[in-house]
Amino acid sequence: DLLISRVSSSKRPSLHDGFTGREDDCHVVVQFSSKASEGLRDWVRGQLDKRAPQLKIKEVSFPEDSCVSFLVNATDDGFLAGAEDLLLSKPVKEEFGGGQRTFTQRDSKCFENSDDIRQFFSSAERQNIINHVLHSVHATEEVTVEGVEFLPGLPIVARCKREQMVLQVFPLHHAEEMKRLKKEWLTVHLHHQPLNRIENYFGLKITLYFAWLLFYTKALIPASIIGILAYLHIRSHKGTELEKYYEGQYAVLFSLFNVIWSTV
Repeated sequence: DLLISRVSSSKRPSLHDGFTGREDDCHVVVQFSSKASEGLRDWVRGQLDKRAPQLKIKEVSFPEDSCVSFLVNATDDGFLAGAEDLLLSKPVKEEFGGGQRTFTQRDSKCFENSDDIRQFFSSAERQNIINHVLHSVHATEEVTVEGVEFLPGLPIVARCKREQMVLQVFPLHHAEEMKRLKKEWLTVHLHHQPLNRIENYFGLKITLYFAWLLFYTKALIPASIIGILAYLHIRSHKGTELEKYYEGQYAVLFSLFNVIWSTV
């Protein structure tokens, strides 16, 4: 999953590293290996430009290695078309009934903030749309480019990855947004996590994971308190006949408690 790779990519370049000055300049990086020739890169670029004109591509070389990469963004219309292809659910304006509905370009004016792409789509959604478009570009005919065979109907980027011409496709971190999220996230209390900001940056799957951890941690508090009290009570009778008696009693009672706790 593209956004899951963002969680484990803390050492990858971010928008703060000089490749771009604005968040909307780039969202996804296609990193080619040193084996990928200029001819292959030009062919892939040409196919993307021809079959996905909604993508905006900039070719750069990262300073820490000799690999060439594509910095990929999309036009506003490209984001809207991609959202419709992915069947994204977006909030509807109150005057049109409110609630959530699957987005369509035909009814775009009915959706909240649809005239402002950065407000309408989260960072995670924009990156997923670009990733979807990238992997939707297929070869239309059988062709061999610099020793790599492309068959009609097969995704071009996926084929390049399989042949190790493309090392990886990953989302680019936004340094300022990540810094704000870290500051807010690390200073929260147990009863609160910035779930909306986490969803905006990492996507729904990662947000559900941390929401579940918060819920599970809270649910463990009663069990941990009872367990600690039972342990202390048993330890207070260490070396006496009551120690084994209480161990057996508490083991049964705590097991019953866990059965009830796990079903509530």
